[in-house]
Amino acid sequence: MRLVYEQFARDKFSSPKPLEGKGSVKAIHYIMSFADSENVTPELAHKIAKAFVRKNFGEDAQAVIATHVDRSHVHCHMILNSYSLSGQKYYACRNSLRQARENVNGVCRAFGVTPALNFENKGRSVSYYEWAQRKNGSSWKEQIRQAINGLINSVNSLDDLLQALEERGYEIKRGKYISVRTPGQEGFVRTKTLGEEYTEESLKIRILYREVGAGTTPAQDSKSQLRAT
Repeated sequence: MRLVYEQFARDKFSSPKPLEGKGSVKAIHYIMSFADSENVTPELAHKIAKAFVRKNFGEDAQAVIATHVDRSHVHCHMILNSYSLSGQKYYACRNSLRQARENVNGVCRAFGVTPALNFENKGRSVSYYEWAQRKNGSSWKEQIRQAINGLINSVNSLDDLLQALEERGYEIKRGKYISVRTPGQEGFVRTKTLGEEYTEESLKIRILYREVGAGTTPAQDSKSQLRAT
């Protein structure tokens, strides 16, 4: 990490912070914690953290992941080099944090873990009405989310997922966007409006997450940033 940073930053990795003004950002620190109720093992937490780094920063990011069990809840520290192997500069800002939150949600759901962050679409927290409907189990959007989440780990492609939904009584519209209608509902909803992790591209990637950390390389298109090491 030191060599990569110094190659692109034209600065020493060990250089001290200046007495005045802001110094250069050498690394970005993220912490991912899991609720005790989820019973996440350290091994699973580490896989989730690794998948998050690949999804959020790409295949040429340099990161050190440390999974800690020194508290009642398992948590992971992720230290990201501020420069990638190809020289891309990473910035920590409001937009990057929003994207990271959305990707955390998607990765957690892919591994069957309920995400602690309640964010949809452009990083907005859900409305109180929608939150209350979800809590009571009466939100039709949440029904679609739960149906998708329950099938992700048992299908091998997006087409398999849509077919499985149809077999369970959901109506599917295939076009520019994928739309779903729950039994008894009047209108269709585009999956992309359910949250960032339910877009067509995200659904395809979520299906591949099962193979991360399993020692296999998933088949994927050239646009995907997910890679197995």
